[in-house]
Amino acid sequence: MDFSDDLLRRAEPSALHYPDGIIRSLNDAMAKALDRPAAQSVGSYIWELVPARQSSVVKRIVAYANKQQLAMRVLELPRPGRCLWSPS
Repeated sequence: MDFSDDLLRRAEPSALHYPDGIIRSLNDAMAKALDRPAAQSVGSYIWELVPARQSSVVKRIVAYANKQQLAMRVLELPRPGRCLWSPS
């Protein structure tokens, strides 16, 4: 078992993705948040599956992770009552 398995056990909706933003795996909470089965989400770009108002933010998060050359690429959505991004 690797560290990525632990990340997907979190209560928050979480998805592991490749550097280009394609989903590698996701937990049940993320599948529910995206309102589609995990099998239909794997292989898709993460920003294509989130609400349109969040897609540009998700693209920027993925680009930032690539720029920083982060080893583990996990997108975790906030719990209910918190937001992914809010304009200042």
